[in-house]
Amino acid sequence: MPPASVRQVKTMDANEYLEGILADSYRREVIQEENLARSLPSFATALAVLAIFLGVMRPALPGLDWSVYSLVIYSILSLLGFCAFLAIVFLLWSLWPRSFAYLMRESELNAYMRDLRRYYRHSELTREEAEEAIAADVRDVMIEQYAECAICNRAHNAFRTSARAAAFVALLAALTFSFVMMAALFIHDGMKGQRDVGPLERKHRGIATEELRARQADGANLLQAGTSADAAHAQGRLDA
Repeated sequence: MPPASVRQVKTMDANEYLEGILADSYRREVIQEENLARSLPSFATALAVLAIFLGVMRPALPGLDWSVYSLVIYSILSLLGFCAFLAIVFLLWSLWPRSFAYLMRESELNAYMRDLRRYYRHSELTREEAEEAIAADVRDVMIEQYAECAICNRAHNAFRTSARAAAFVALLAALTFSFVMMAALFIHDGMKGQRDVGPLERKHRGIATEELRARQADGANLLQAGTSADAAHAQGRLDA
């Protein structure tokens, strides 16, 4: 059986290893909390682009009636608005303040170590043994706090991450509906232009035909008038 000093070294090494793992978990959850704030500019940019798109496409929207085209466009617009509303709600849900757990303050840790020194000062331990005992007690407290804070913060971060993912999906759906509505408006305008070309062309052809007929009629009248005048001149010459 190894001596007590060897067992103590092994215990201290295990505690140090455990402290490192739990400290990394705690830092990872703190960084995860900060990542949400870093993603806010991308959400704000996407919402601004969506608002600009709706403002630009507003004059191209048809009047609200019972036609198929109007119902399709306004159905897409309703889905777009609903998805944008869900994105904002989920984003606010993820940003809602929550009580995250943090380590004890520096002043509290310093006061705790002073209390431990006062406690071990009246014990039978030597100065070195007392310092080792103080370090072991402080490490145990920090290990416990790392574990509790990491578990609490992980639960909050998981909820906030899910809400942020839902906001991103809703925002992506809103952008998709905006592109679908834009494509529908462009296709309808193009088909409407093609339908309008036929009647307009027939109208121009009818006008041209009427002008041609009018010119032919004027030419015939001029020809008849000229023939009568020539006959009168010829008759004058015969009389002469």
